Amino acid sequence: MRVVFLYFLLLYHSAYAQYEHLLHKDYKERGRMLSNFWETKTINDNYDSTKFFDEVLTIRKLAIEHDDEGLEMDTYMMELSFFLYRKKYKDNLVVSKLELDKVLQIAREKQLLTEASVEKHFGLFYFSRVKNYELAFEHYLNMYEIIKDKKPTEFPDKVNCINQLTYAYYHFAEYDKVIQYAQTAIDYEETNRLDHYLFSNYVFVGNCFRYLGQLDSAKVYYEKAYQNALGKKQDHAIGLARGYLGYLYYLQNEFEKAVPLLNAGLQVAEKYPLANYRGLWSVPASVAQLAENSILCVSSLSNLEIKKGHLKRAGELMQKAKKYQQDSGEFALLEILYPSLARLATEQGQHRLATLYLDSLLFVKDSLHRQFNTRKLLRAQQKADLKRQRDQIETQRKEKVQERNLYLIGVGMILGLVMFAYIRQRKVFLRRLKVDQQHLVEKETQLLNATEQLRQFASNISEKSKLIEELQKNPDGLSSQQALSRLQQSTIITDTEWETFRHLFEQVHEGYLQRLKEKYPQLTPAEVRFITLTKLQLSKKEMTFVLGVSAQNIRTIWYRLRKKLSLAEDITAEELAESV
Repeated sequence: MRVVFLYFLLLYHSAYAQYEHLLHKDYKERGRMLSNFWETKTINDNYDSTKFFDEVLTIRKLAIEHDDEGLEMDTYMMELSFFLYRKKYKDNLVVSKLELDKVLQIAREKQLLTEASVEKHFGLFYFSRVKNYELAFEHYLNMYEIIKDKKPTEFPDKVNCINQLTYAYYHFAEYDKVIQYAQTAIDYEETNRLDHYLFSNYVFVGNCFRYLGQLDSAKVYYEKAYQNALGKKQDHAIGLARGYLGYLYYLQNEFEKAVPLLNAGLQVAEKYPLANYRGLWSVPASVAQLAENSILCVSSLSNLEIKKGHLKRAGELMQKAKKYQQDSGEFALLEILYPSLARLATEQGQHRLATLYLDSLLFVKDSLHRQFNTRKLLRAQQKADLKRQRDQIETQRKEKVQERNLYLIGVGMILGLVMFAYIRQRKVFLRRLKVDQQHLVEKETQLLNATEQLRQFASNISEKSKLIEELQKNPDGLSSQQALSRLQQSTIITDTEWETFRHLFEQVHEGYLQRLKEKYPQLTPAEVRFITLTKLQLSKKEMTFVLGVSAQNIRTIWYRLRKKLSLAEDITAEELAESV
């Protein structure tokens, strides 16, 4: 077991060890270190998917354990590229969209600049695969807002991202915006002494000025491209820039300057056959730039040869032009090719062929125009649909806000009513409390008075007891009339006296007589009086004075009462009185 444990521990550490060098590196360093991973594993369809995800998850776990959010984010970008660019998933728009949403959310939550890269991929996804141009532009512009003020050390991929936006505008012939954003990329690279995209962006801006008919401005940027190529000593770039310059001189009828430059451009086409690069994203210069440059140079040279009457040489050049166009597969280049072919056919006296070329030219122009208009109409429709959709969402949001406000108003009104009712009830309660307190004071006063009267009653009984004892000891001490008067003050023999006594008793011991009646309904009035006097803790001797009966009568009442209630022998009258 120890051997097995050590074996797996070794595997665990060895799996981590091969990626530990990636930890806590900046964006640029990680990009350089992971470049092979991206190319040979992420987007390579031949690399095993299971192995790829095992490696990605290992790197992610390592990054999380060492709190390296940049490296962790790179693993999510690897997964995103896997689902976006592997052939197996490339056409699965649902999976791609879900993955883009997920990774964009993660980047936003972590507040990483990788968000700009995800926005770029989102733009490419909508532009190239979904053909929803309006959403593509939104994502591209979101991307630009994130990176526009970033420095090379913060976001090295900035120019590449900006170029994606310029290509999108170029696709819709919005040349002013193309120039604006491409110039931003150029200024950025010139300021920071970078040279990754300068040549292609110089040519790109030069082409836009040429399409706008601003040939002098186009020449400025072609010259910059040429100087850049000379500085890097790149033959293909030098030839490409010279070819574009030659075409500008041709358009300005400066043929002596144009010819050597056009021939230099033609050499690029000969040296870098377009058939070798067709379908690829890029070559020493982009395929589109190479193809256009080749056709422009050859067609211009052919037209010059026609002017000189060298029709054979012109024919040879046009054959090359046709081959370049076929090798490139660029349908739009036929718009440049057909006018030169028609001119050559006319000079050769092949008017029928010239007519066919001109008809083909009209067809190409019409096709390109329809394609362009279709794109613009589609984008306009998408913009309208998106606006309508967002208006609906905004309307729903406003309705929900209105519902919420109405709900809050309702709740507020209810709370107001509750508060009003509470305040009103509180006033009523306080008023009642005041009245109750007054009643309580009155009750307490009555209770004190009743208690005092009962105390006086008990005191009178005590005095009566003492008086009788005095009379027995000294019959001549007091007159009989005085004694009788004082004795009558302490008796409850009559019903009226009992009622007075009962009223006092009830005030002090509220509900006692009612409970006694409910518990023992069979009691006689004499027995009730016996129990109430016992409750007052009067002795049997004192009861004889109060009730005006003999001691034997008191004993008889207690005997009958105990028998009637089936009381135990050891139960006292006091216990009976307290049990009620």
